[in-house]
Amino acid sequence: MKKSIVIVIIILVVTSVFFVWQRGWLRDGEESTIILREDLPPAPAGYKTLKEDPAFVAEIPADIVKKYREGFDEIIKTIEEHPDSFGAWFNMGSIKSVFGDFQGAEEAWLYATQISPLQARSLMNLGDLYRNKLKNYEKAEWAYISAIERHDASVDSVALYRELASLYRFSYTEKKEFAISILEQGIEADLGNDSELFTLAGMWAWEDGDFEKAAGFYEQYLTVNPDQVEAKKDLERIRRREPLP
Repeated sequence: MKKSIVIVIIILVVTSVFFVWQRGWLRDGEESTIILREDLPPAPAGYKTLKEDPAFVAEIPADIVKKYREGFDEIIKTIEEHPDSFGAWFNMGSIKSVFGDFQGAEEAWLYATQISPLQARSLMNLGDLYRNKLKNYEKAEWAYISAIERHDASVDSVALYRELASLYRFSYTEKKEFAISILEQGIEADLGNDSELFTLAGMWAWEDGDFEKAAGFYEQYLTVNPDQVEAKKDLERIRRREPLP
């Protein structure tokens, strides 16, 4: 069924976004040390400890475990020398999350947000952590909304709107009614690559039986993507008021 495909795509995209950042945790560059400041908030207690969950460690190849543990030690050294390094705190959260230390990951990413409040990357990872690991949907909502408000060009804004909408649609179901409106807000923001938002909004409206709204989204999508044959067929089905296959 198409709705199952959509859900799978969303899950895969969320996972890929999260691990794209993790794959770069040993790189130098723009994520390295910021100018040293004297007004830093206190570091999280116990941040030097990696609380490994054996169940998570068992799922990681041994060579990767070794690499991450060594990387964690290097991150500690970096923080000792440069406690204002956003990259170090961000990567610390990623490693702790991989090893199942979700509280440690949360603390590291929250601290990264404190010392670099204009960026949205740590907030995006917090949103994923709260939604998929800690199941705290109110905090996930806060993280995604805060990330959107940053207007951080280094983060895929379309993904942020999609993840917030998906949170409402599939997890924080008390607010399911807001899912499509979040996609509409993303479309109105004119992000430059909103075809995915049109198709997702159209699919959800179709699934809900709102044929008029679904047709509108598909028509807008086809205006930008006129050669999409399957979308044209879907629009014909919607106009005939057929249920989502």
